[in-house]
Parts: sequence; C-alpha cells; structure tokens
Amino acid sequence: LHEVLMNVSTPHHDKYGKHLSNQALHTLIAPKVKDINAVLEYLDAQGIFNVTKLSPNGDLIQATTTIGKAEMLLGGVKYVRLRHQQSGATAHRLLSSYSLPTEVAQAVDFVSPTTHLPASRTPRVH
Repeated sequence: LHEVLMNVSTPHHDKYGKHLSNQALHTLIAPKVKDINAVLEYLDAQGIFNVTKLSPNGDLIQATTTIGKAEMLLGGVKYVRLRHQQSGATAHRLLSSYSLPTEVAQAVDFVSPTTHLPASRTPRVH
C-alpha cells in the first residue's frame, strides 16, 4: 500500500498522478476472504445473525447483539454502565481487555465498543 501511494505521489515516478479509483483502493486494502469468513462463521456459530458489512470490501463488520452475548463472545468479560454526570449520557464499556479465539483474533484489528468512550456532547461554557 505504502509503495503504491508513494509511486502515484512522486513527481518523477512513471505512475505519478495515476491515482487509484475508489474501487481499486478498496480492492488493494481488502482483508483476506478467509479472515472475513472466520469472523462471520464465529458470529454465526454463536447465534449472532444480525450482521452487516459496513464497507465495500468487508473490512468493517457490524453485529447487533445483547450485552450478555457480547460478554460471552469476548471471553467472559463484563461490561459496566458508565454515566456522564453533566450530560446524563450513558455508555456500556469494558474495564478489562477482551479475548477472541485465535483464528478470529488473527483476523480482527479491534472490537468496538469496548473501552473507548464517546466525547461528551455538553458544550463548554467559558
């Protein structure tokens, strides 16, 4: 990826200015089919059927489930309910690290939401 991007961006390179189409870029960075299948098969085997590919190349997958089922899928971790005092917004997040079966873990960069908290939507007053 780095080499391709540098080639189209380097003035004296023969590929300079020959930028990739959106489709070509998606193809270039697409995950391996076996990795997508590992994730989809794991979710299916655990009874998670509400699964959507959110990107054209399948590198972002959304699965809708309950917190209890998510806890089980992520190795028995426990989500906690956090509440922002000023805005009243709540979020369920992990306070410890999660785990996945080896084949799935090798195919996944991250699971969300786990530990990241959304920004507060309460405007600051100066």
